[in-house]
Amino acid sequence: MPNTVYVRFMHGYNPLENFYNTKGNEREGGVEDTLRQELEKAGYTLKFTNDASNLTDVAAIISWETDPQILANLRKYPRERCILLAFEPPCSRLDYYDQRLEQYFGTIFTLFESQAYNPNYVKFNWPLQPFRIKKVENCPDFSEKKFCVMVNSNNYNAFPGSTFGDRRKTIAYLATTGDFDLYGRGWDGLSCWKGTVQDKQNTIKNYKFIICYENSHDGMGYMTEKMFDAFAGRCVPIYLGAPNVTSYVPEECFVHRRNFASEEELYRYMKSMDRTTHESYLKAAEEFLDGPKFDIFKTEYFIRQIMSRIKR
Repeated sequence: MPNTVYVRFMHGYNPLENFYNTKGNEREGGVEDTLRQELEKAGYTLKFTNDASNLTDVAAIISWETDPQILANLRKYPRERCILLAFEPPCSRLDYYDQRLEQYFGTIFTLFESQAYNPNYVKFNWPLQPFRIKKVENCPDFSEKKFCVMVNSNNYNAFPGSTFGDRRKTIAYLATTGDFDLYGRGWDGLSCWKGTVQDKQNTIKNYKFIICYENSHDGMGYMTEKMFDAFAGRCVPIYLGAPNVTSYVPEECFVHRRNFASEEELYRYMKSMDRTTHESYLKAAEEFLDGPKFDIFKTEYFIRQIMSRIKR
């Protein structure tokens, strides 16, 4: 029986650092590290490949990439042994949503509910490493916190359903209030820009609110780490993303941007929030993270989904 699982990891990343945590950092317990451990427990041999050529003893090929050379070589192997992990929405990685990929991959993991009707697709939720949900220490008191922050790179395209324009619109308004700080690459020159961050949670803990706009706002079930980073940083998220977000996270945990007609209306609501209301959001988020509804976002849940698709 085939016993080797091959991985084509993301372009630009060293798989050894992620799968074997060679830097000894807080990423231990992440998707790659946990997947390796579970494969080893199940008796599989893990190997890495750049283009899926000349592979032997193939139990599975797990890929983050879809470049033409990989696809051409995948034709040599049973389709049911090929797995694609699609971690980005169409506005960021349109290649993930080409239906022709079904010719190469027997299983495609997707963040979107709309694709899950197809038996070739598996709906997954963004897997959260332990460090992402560990509550920060030494969090300032409500009275000592600054007002609002955003941590995002300055990406933009006009793809339908993307929130890049929404982010820019919100930044433009909040920058005029003097109550807003912006972190991330590519915003040089804006008066509210404060540079980049090394530790997101320990930065945002100093603020009452954080703007959390997903890259896409029209995909049912599409959520990433953004809201959960806010929870760990003891910061109330202003969320724009999955239309059905409350099917996943209780509405008591966040401020829903869709409930406000304008940036000005949203800002007035945020400014009017007192300590008691703010703490109620934080308490609801903490209870959610400690409760059973959060289980579907845990790394180990996602790894079980992957393992169930690997066949000897």
